[in-house]
Amino acid sequence: MHSCFTAGADFEHAISPISRFLYLERKETEKSRDELYLQYYVAALLDEALRIGIAFPKEAVNRILSKHYFSDKQTEEYICSLYWRLAEQGVDISCKFNELIAILHNGETLALENNSSTNAEPYFRMYG
Repeated sequence: MHSCFTAGADFEHAISPISRFLYLERKETEKSRDELYLQYYVAALLDEALRIGIAFPKEAVNRILSKHYFSDKQTEEYICSLYWRLAEQGVDISCKFNELIAILHNGETLALENNSSTNAEPYFRMYG
């Protein structure tokens, strides 16, 4: 599917079902390596879909912004990128500010540090 993004196929109808795999109904410590990889891969796919401009239905946006903890730092990196891309599209991500500030202060994600270095700095100062 990832290679099909460049072919110009219409994937808008597939975004919600794909986003359901982002949040598995199990505790992080109980997830298998396959389940953790699935979450990572889904986060990467969704990030790429937003990057190339595929419209996300409200269900998928709500799922991305729902409360959840990712122990895998690579998945968390993509999740932060998803928040950033949603904000660029005008989606209110204020429910994620505290989480993003904590991740930024802990130096857990380079993408968040790079994205926050210019445009978001006033917001992080205001909410941090």
